[in-house]
Amino acid sequence: MDIEVIIPTFKRIQNIEKCYKNVVEAGGIPLFVVNVCDFYSLVEVKRIGAKYTMDTNKPSGVSASNIGYYAVKSDWFILSQDDILFTKDSIKNAINHIKDEIKVIGLYDGFPENEQKEHSVSWLINRKYVEENSLSIGHRDVLFNPDYKKNYADNELNDTAKFRGVWEYAKDSLAEHIHPRFKKTVIDETYLINENFLQQDRQLFNSRRYLWTKN
Repeated sequence: MDIEVIIPTFKRIQNIEKCYKNVVEAGGIPLFVVNVCDFYSLVEVKRIGAKYTMDTNKPSGVSASNIGYYAVKSDWFILSQDDILFTKDSIKNAINHIKDEIKVIGLYDGFPENEQKEHSVSWLINRKYVEENSLSIGHRDVLFNPDYKKNYADNELNDTAKFRGVWEYAKDSLAEHIHPRFKKTVIDETYLINENFLQQDRQLFNSRRYLWTKN
C-alpha cells in the first residue's frame, strides 16, 4: 500500500534530508510542504529530489498541513512534521490498524503522558473520509480547523475523530516527536511562530468543545 507522508517544513533546512531518508526507510513517500517565503528550504527540497507542494499563506503549521492534504493522492496518508522520526516498522504497524470503521489512526509520539491520553500529533488518515466529512466540524474538507493559529488544532482533530467513532490509537507505531517540551531539542524560530496566540487558540478550542462532547 502506497502511503504518502506530509511533512510541513519551515526554516529547518538541517532536518529536511534526515526526514526524507527516515520516511523512505520506513516505507513511506515523503511530500514536503514549503512556504513560498522559505526560499532556502525550497532549494534543499529540490536538491534532494523530494516531492513537494507550496503554501502561499502566512507561515503556519495549520495551513501547511491542509495544503499538504490537498496535494496527496494516496488513499491513506500520514500527516507528520519536520521534527518527527519514524521507526522502520512505524508505517507498517499503523497500516495494521486499518478497519472498515476506522478512518483516523493516531500514532505514538514517544511521550508516555500522551500515550495515556491517546493524544497524537501524527496520524494515518483516510483521504476519502476527510473529503466527505472533514475533520473540523463546520469547516469543509480540512484536516485542521483553519481558525487556529498554531495550538490546539491537533486536540480538535483527535477529539473529533474519537467522538465520531472513527478513531484508533496505534501505540505500536512510533512517530517520535523531537520537541523541546520533551527535552529532545532546543527551541528555534519555527517553534516560536504564533506562540503569542496560545491563549487565543485555547479559547477557540474551549468554545468549540461542545461540538464533540454532545450526548
